[in-house]
Amino acid sequence: MGFDFETIIERRNTNSVKWDGLEQKFGMADASDAVSMWIADMDFACAPEIAQAIQDLVAHPVYGYYNTQPELLPAICLWQKKRFGLTVEPENLVLGSGVISLYAAGLQAMTRKGDGVIIQSPVYYPFAKTIESSDRVVVENPLIEEERDGRLTYSIDFDNLRTVAAREDVTAMIFCNPHNPVGRIWTPEEQRKVAEICCQNGVFLISDEIHADLVIGNHKMVPFMKACPEHSGHAMSVTSTSKTFNVAGLHAAYANIPCAETREKIQARMTRNRSGGFGYLGAAAMIAAYTKCDYYADGLCKQLEKNANLVYDFLRERLPQVRVSDLQGTYLMWVDMTHVGVPKEKVERFLLDKAGVIFDPGAWFSPRYEGYGRMNIATNSATVLRALEKIEKAVKSL
Repeated sequence: MGFDFETIIERRNTNSVKWDGLEQKFGMADASDAVSMWIADMDFACAPEIAQAIQDLVAHPVYGYYNTQPELLPAICLWQKKRFGLTVEPENLVLGSGVISLYAAGLQAMTRKGDGVIIQSPVYYPFAKTIESSDRVVVENPLIEEERDGRLTYSIDFDNLRTVAAREDVTAMIFCNPHNPVGRIWTPEEQRKVAEICCQNGVFLISDEIHADLVIGNHKMVPFMKACPEHSGHAMSVTSTSKTFNVAGLHAAYANIPCAETREKIQARMTRNRSGGFGYLGAAAMIAAYTKCDYYADGLCKQLEKNANLVYDFLRERLPQVRVSDLQGTYLMWVDMTHVGVPKEKVERFLLDKAGVIFDPGAWFSPRYEGYGRMNIATNSATVLRALEKIEKAVKSL
């Protein structure tokens, strides 16, 4: 069984965050011809099995309170086992409306106000926002950027990590694997080094694995709980079907928390936050995705590899002044536009006004990355090509 990832689906005028209201959102005079490649959702239809599961539920005309379907936890455990060889105990799972509400509860339960929380910049910007809104303090462990074979690569600065983890005020770390936006999948060895440093310093580790299913080419994703079982007692991992199956609007995520005491604290905090919110439609979608839609995830990874190769080839042949990250996981490519002939502080407006292409600005991920951008390639290849051609035309007009 296959799935068509090349059909163009019109999303404008559907109240899509990605495609509607762009003039106001980005200060554009006219976004009718813009190519939207920001925010992390996909332009692909859901698998028909997911759509059918939701339609079967909404066919009943009463949309009241529902118990969580009994098939849900076994479906989660099945997916983790067949995709990653990870055995998950159903009682270790905590459900939530999204990964942000889950790791926010983890931070609030396992740290104190004023404590420092480590993030590895440039990184998913809600990490910092969640830390700050929880009255904690962002502590950066910046990744090391290098260029190899014409692509940007990133690694962990372990010396700096040891230094910041040893601070008395630092009590937690949010670890992104695969890393958003630089696209690295951290190896088991890298994960163990991070875990050891955190454990030695009493730092609670939160592993955000929402893009774990999205593996490019021959790379391999090993979840934290499999790579570091000896450190699972002082850690939690969080993930969701939202990225892999394009169901972010259904608000369904879960955490794997093996330590019963930690799990009880975090569950209590979620109750206090009133942030459970795991709806029965999200559960139905998750059950269908995890039990019937392996083929969709497999096909998606092939489409993303195809699109990534399109980007690599285009930039090498036609825009060599634009550098891009080596994509191992996620559907997000990290792009360096600082050498196109525009001051880095004006790159965002250049893309918007001259190219009509919308990326997440690099400065959202770290002030040090002004002039970079995050490009979402989870769309048909024709749209990826159109965006690249619009950028090429704008750059050549300088």
